[in-house]
Amino acid sequence: MSERSKPAAAVVDGRMSNSIQGDRSMVSRHSLQKNRHMGSNTPVTVLIVDDEDRNRRLLEVFVRADGYVALSAATGAEAIRIAATERPDLVLLDLMMPGQDGFDVARSLRADSRTAQIPVLIVSSLDDPASRSRASAAGAEELIVKPVDRWKLTEAMRRALDSRQGKDRRHG
Repeated sequence: MSERSKPAAAVVDGRMSNSIQGDRSMVSRHSLQKNRHMGSNTPVTVLIVDDEDRNRRLLEVFVRADGYVALSAATGAEAIRIAATERPDLVLLDLMMPGQDGFDVARSLRADSRTAQIPVLIVSSLDDPASRSRASAAGAEELIVKPVDRWKLTEAMRRALDSRQGKDRRHG
């Protein structure tokens, strides 16, 4: 194994390399606040949906580095099932998946009373106006373009979680 691949393997295995530890310190205060979601000690859970294993693992690393719990699904059907049973606080959803695509998954989540209030962030290489419009119409909060910028993802997750907390307080 080359020296260059060792830190990536360590990160994927759940250990943090020095460079990632430095990044983590910048978001630790925010993560601690968010992990006290709605005044409870329940950690914030993020469901990552992507048919590409490599993309899921990368997003898991980012999500965990921000102090959140990561759940993963490789298909749309699996994502809908997990969302209904686990009730994550946020969904990161790829658009281009075989079978049920991300647009269909987002619509299904919005149509189910158990998952309708869960914010959905689209994470996709599609960045054209038609895809953005379809994602918004399907109920997505925001579209994050691949390759994912870690800090843009962190900020988008924070906005979505803050928005959900505000809605929960008004409707709860």
